Amino acid sequence: MPVSWKERNAEIIADFRKNGGKISPGINAILAQVEVVLITMKGAKSGAQYVVPLTCFPLEEGDFFVVASAGGAPRTPSWYHNLKAHPDVLIERGIERYPAVATLVEDPTERAHLYAQTTRVRSEFADYERKAGRLIPVFIVRRKPERDAN
Repeated sequence: MPVSWKERNAEIIADFRKNGGKISPGINAILAQVEVVLITMKGAKSGAQYVVPLTCFPLEEGDFFVVASAGGAPRTPSWYHNLKAHPDVLIERGIERYPAVATLVEDPTERAHLYAQTTRVRSEFADYERKAGRLIPVFIVRRKPERDAN
């Protein structure tokens, strides 16, 4: 019987936490080669807390961005709607945990520039937009300043 995406994510999350923010090749060979973060977010409709493992792409000053590619699926992943509705999140990056804010990149030039960077890390991203038939959203995730963390 195939493993559900919830079960698969739970396995990845447990492995990430057990290994100080790294994914074991035996759990997921692709994610073992890239930087992964865990993002705890509130559900857009349910208000429930969700933890989602995502490939992240570093920016300057410790910030990063994530893309709502869903592996090139025609629909955006559910976490996209969660971040749009509730941009305040908790990040687990390596062994560090901190509050952050996720901001949807609205400027088309900036989004295109950031999305182009994804293909340098994972070549399959180059084909995701064509395969999906949609513009893939990009979120910049910035650490909240200490004074705003509460």
